[in-house]
Amino acid sequence: MWLYTMAGQLNKLKQKELDAAKSKERAHSMSDGGGLVVLVQPSGAKWWRFRYRHNDIPNMISLRTYPDTDLKTARNNCGAESRQHIQNGRSLAS
Repeated sequence: MWLYTMAGQLNKLKQKELDAAKSKERAHSMSDGGGLVVLVQPSGAKWWRFRYRHNDIPNMISLRTYPDTDLKTARNNCGAESRQHIQNGRSLAS
């Protein structure tokens, strides 16, 4: 398969961890596994991102923001949809 997600355990984040995530001087990410991460910006904004590889080159796409999209929705919709596209051999960047 020419596209695949970053390996790892799924559903690692807890709601309390996500709510308590504080901004730092630099942006930092918290992984939920399977390529789904939340990026915490220095401004405090939290973005759902999906990491995957295409031809052995790491890629990342922005999905939605938190708390507009909660943890459960991100897992069920964003993460699952993105993984399904990859399994069907479709690029997420196009």
